[in-house]
Amino acid sequence: MTRIVAAIALLLIVFVSRGLAAVEAMEAVGRGETRYLGMIKVFDATLYVDPAARHLPVLHPAASRCLKLTYAVDVDAADFVAAADTVLSRQHDEKTLAAVADGISTLHRSYRDVKAGDSYTLCYSAGDEKTRLAKNGAELAAIPSAEFAAIYFGIWLGEEESIDERLQRRLVGEAKRATVIAANPEVAR
Repeated sequence: MTRIVAAIALLLIVFVSRGLAAVEAMEAVGRGETRYLGMIKVFDATLYVDPAARHLPVLHPAASRCLKLTYAVDVDAADFVAAADTVLSRQHDEKTLAAVADGISTLHRSYRDVKAGDSYTLCYSAGDEKTRLAKNGAELAAIPSAEFAAIYFGIWLGEEESIDERLQRRLVGEAKRATVIAANPEVAR
């Protein structure tokens, strides 16, 4: 009986680490920070991508990716939802958002308050087309939809009306540069 319990526990550990797209196996391709009013640092961000998908646009359905946000200040869960809803409504029409409304609702219900030093990791796995949200490594939600992933990651990574255009350029611009260097190593010189 204890062997069965241990095996189940091990499987759960493996499942969760794979489910979060195994950030450790990904490559950090972009970093940046967001400041409130240009002065107060809110969070540091790191974008990770699967090295095998570096040649793809970051929001492509075949590109596994993770975005890790580490907070420098306390933030209420309600503030995450309000900010996400504001950006999503700027980026997309009602019909587009209606198509992924269940996923948005699931993710928004999963947000928890954060304290300075906490982190959220949002990962999309191209293998199972699921987006997973974790707080400090503990999975809170999983949404099965490549379309949802592209829309929700667009909050930070989208070319139009992202939450912080400077951050978007740092994350995606560095990811694009990494793609160019991978294809043409002489560019790095």
